[in-house]
Amino acid sequence: TFLISLWLVLCIFTDAGMALTWLNLLHALGTFPLLHWISIKGLEKQNVYDNDDDSYTFWEQIDDGKQWTRTRKWLLVIPVVLYLMATNSTDFRRQPLLLNLLAMLVLVIPKIPFMAKNKQG
Repeated sequence: TFLISLWLVLCIFTDAGMALTWLNLLHALGTFPLLHWISIKGLEKQNVYDNDDDSYTFWEQIDDGKQWTRTRKWLLVIPVVLYLMATNSTDFRRQPLLLNLLAMLVLVIPKIPFMAKNKQG
């Protein structure tokens, strides 16, 4: 419902197709850091006296790290659907296809199982 509300607000400033492009980009900018960048300890390991450095991203903690659960599938499908809606809803001469594709790939690639537990930095 939040995405629909945000889309309706964006429709005030631009046409519906470009509003979906903006929604796709804003969704990518908001969810990538929250799901794949910020690392925290698990909720059961929030003891400040532990010298344990096992911090994981929110994506790694969903469903105890099990792959292909309903929650993970849903979170994988949302960026793809947003991409398809954004790219097919407006004139292709005005559509920033590359930006939409990059936004989708930035969200989908870290969710693929071969990227599990691959930490950068």
